[in-house]
Amino acid sequence: MAKTSQELAIDLAVEISNVCESIKGRSEYTRQLIRSSSSISANIAEAKYAESNADFIHKLDIALKGASET
Repeated sequence: MAKTSQELAIDLAVEISNVCESIKGRSEYTRQLIRSSSSISANIAEAKYAESNADFIHKLDIALKGASET
């Protein structure tokens, strides 16, 4: 069975967190990378409970921005 976009986003955040743990120095960058990657799945989850089609699209756009930042 194929994974959902939210499951893939969670997998990505876990992988990035694991990689960032092994990086020495530049903690300001690794912290930001962890924040931006973990926000993707959170915004996808929020989109599931959107109040309208416009709200749904807006929340997925925010998730896309998090993915681009990551």
